[in-house]
Amino acid sequence: MKDSPRVVFDCNILLQAAARDRSVAAKCLKLAEGGLVQLCMSREVLAEVEDVLNRPEIRAHFPDLSDEARRRVPQTIAKALSACPARAKRI
Repeated sequence: MKDSPRVVFDCNILLQAAARDRSVAAKCLKLAEGGLVQLCMSREVLAEVEDVLNRPEIRAHFPDLSDEARRRVPQTIAKALSACPARAKRI
């Protein structure tokens, strides 16, 4: 993954990726899952994503948001954080 482009996704992109499997955001997250891009972000964004994905109003707004998707997105982020250089984590 050393030569992979580094990317940063904000909470909105990750919410769309979790909520809509066929969205452009989901395709971008799949690039990170496949190791084609290196996802870099702060632990604060990870905490925000976990919080937002579990809010009742978000679940009501996105009825297709599955429990599996709510788990997968933070797991992908956590895995990406462990692979990202320490300097890039501090954004």
